[in-house]
Amino acid sequence: MRVDHRRNGRLALAVAVAGLFAGSFAGAQDVPVPTLPTGPFPNRFEIVARLDDATKTLACTATITFTNLQPSPVTVVPFHLYPNAWSRTDTAWVKDGRSRDAILERGERDGGYLRIVSIADGAGADLAAATAIDESLMRVTLTKPLAQGESFTFVIAFETKLPRTVARMGKTGDHLDVMQWFPKPCAHVDDRFVDWPFRNPSEFMANFGDYTVTLTTPTRYVVDATGVPGPETVDAANGMRSVTYRAAAVHDFAWCADPHFVVHRETLPGGPEIVLLNQPFLEQKAQLTLDSVKFALQWTGEKLFPYPYPRLVIDVTPMGQGGGMEYPMLFTISASAPEALPWLRSRSEAPSSVTIHEFVHQYFQGMVATNEFEEAWLDEGFTTYVQNRILADFWRNDAAEARGWGLLDRTLVLEPLLDHGSLLAHVAGYETSPFRLRGRKLFGFDTPTLRFEGRAGDRFRDRMASYAPFAHDTVLDTPSWDVLRAGDRDGYRATAYSKPALFLRTLEGALGQSAFDAILREWARTRAFSHPKGTDFIALVNARTEGRLAKFVERAVHHGDVVDWAIAEVRCERHEPAAGFARQARPGDPMPASFPQAPPAPTLSDRILRRLGVSVREPTVPSGEAISYVGEVLVRNLGTLPIPTTVELRFADGSVERRAISGDEPWVVLTTEPKTTRLVAAIVDPDRAIALDLDWTNNGRLVQADVDAGRAFAAWARYWAQSMMSTITWAQ
Repeated sequence: MRVDHRRNGRLALAVAVAGLFAGSFAGAQDVPVPTLPTGPFPNRFEIVARLDDATKTLACTATITFTNLQPSPVTVVPFHLYPNAWSRTDTAWVKDGRSRDAILERGERDGGYLRIVSIADGAGADLAAATAIDESLMRVTLTKPLAQGESFTFVIAFETKLPRTVARMGKTGDHLDVMQWFPKPCAHVDDRFVDWPFRNPSEFMANFGDYTVTLTTPTRYVVDATGVPGPETVDAANGMRSVTYRAAAVHDFAWCADPHFVVHRETLPGGPEIVLLNQPFLEQKAQLTLDSVKFALQWTGEKLFPYPYPRLVIDVTPMGQGGGMEYPMLFTISASAPEALPWLRSRSEAPSSVTIHEFVHQYFQGMVATNEFEEAWLDEGFTTYVQNRILADFWRNDAAEARGWGLLDRTLVLEPLLDHGSLLAHVAGYETSPFRLRGRKLFGFDTPTLRFEGRAGDRFRDRMASYAPFAHDTVLDTPSWDVLRAGDRDGYRATAYSKPALFLRTLEGALGQSAFDAILREWARTRAFSHPKGTDFIALVNARTEGRLAKFVERAVHHGDVVDWAIAEVRCERHEPAAGFARQARPGDPMPASFPQAPPAPTLSDRILRRLGVSVREPTVPSGEAISYVGEVLVRNLGTLPIPTTVELRFADGSVERRAISGDEPWVVLTTEPKTTRLVAAIVDPDRAIALDLDWTNNGRLVQADVDAGRAFAAWARYWAQSMMSTITWAQ
């Protein structure tokens, strides 16, 4: 296998720099590194599962010991039965996602479910009469209340039929992603059960526990899972293999199987074993995938805390099916058909972005383990923010490699052509995919993101496209299924991913990267394995900033307020010294007159130009005084979200002056002192620190219009209009 030594060299350099950078956070060094907890945990699982290869059905038995660690007695224990969410057309998940057609297309052969065969207590007493099943939830009434510290054992026989891949779980040909596949007790935190039914869009939450899972599958499969595998037992006569996996201090268990996996293994010094289960068509990207996750391991180890589990499994799904999804010690990634094209391999970032994103989930979803039902932003938003930081560092030195390919970036050409097909519909005959493999994509797959110079600085700005249309409706602590729904779940992407990532980036800009990194590290370290809430993060920020950003943080999280700083007006005029009668300092002082020489009477053309707002004649000044100018700038926040910022004043002689604005008022007027050089421009937030700013195009204004820039833009617009008309004409 070819090893990219240049990229590995970049990795070593970046890690060294990160170590120096981390060492400067004096406060963060005082926060201890978390270690894997040893319990007691609310859950302990022993599961035995056997795969029927013909029907892709699992026959399973689970022994689940639940311990009440909360103060109040427990009388009913609810369980999630996630696969039932897409078992029929009238479930809440299907209705939320308008996915009726997807269920009907799968039919009996390719549909899926989780069927409870029997349920008993640890002594064998039947609990069927005390059990009620409602779609994706099962509730079991206990024979007596379970006091704090007491345990109850459930023995559940169940059958899980894997559907054709839906919601990141199921089968695609011979590839199996076995996730959310067993009855799982609902999370028991804050003296309550988080017992929401599975809704769309929404993900998961569960308590930590210990798992011992034995998987029996046909020997033709390459299998891996959450945890550490034990020795294999092979039944050669029946062509079956059994492996027992053990995982401690995890909140879920997932596994995958595929006879076509190409296995890559690496072990980092002092770190985990990395297992890449790759698809054959993506072998040219194997080293990039490994480099991406190794870089992310080093980055998060420095900025957050070292990854504490012994293994990390990367499950590559075929042809983009199932997307990417996170589970403890295992995550899925995907790539699509174009990645096999030689001319795209060296220019596309894929699959580094999804690899890093799903790995970062190991921290915020896997270890901090927030409530994704009610506060998805605490996982997805934090993960997206950190992902973008890592990607910018990972690709920082490679942006120029793809110089010249900028016009083929997906946001400009490939996505409009291939994903939406508006221009190719006449040629291909289809506007949406006839294969229905990936939603409404024309050719059934996503298009890759290409590298080009300058892209590293734009990653957060890319999130504005999904945030802006829903900016006034993104209340971060909204339950996942209650966000504004329109189009293809745009409201969820805005609320769970884009706004929180931009919010965190804005905090970084307001506090400085070192100070914000210290807060982020403290959050990850002190809240690991504790299921924190959004109010906990707000309290941490307010404590570390002494409340300086309290109003901004509160309204950004709990309200749909937006921020849009703009330069509304900017002007520069000749400074006119004071004229008239002198001021008296004390009674009896004289008040001599001082008036400039009267200007000549304005001509008719002067009056016309003045009516048009054009200055035609400089005012006179008393002899001996230098000519000077004053500037005036009107700065407005067109939104209602308060955030401090800076205004940069630029002058004709190249000098720059910066003014701080508290952000508490919706507008402010800035006036310059008389200067011998003219004010030529004003820019609010010149460092682009406010990532949440809805519109950066209004952040700057010139005193006088730049005619040359207008001509250049007009020429550019004419060129693209003509090109578009030529394309449409050709297509017809």
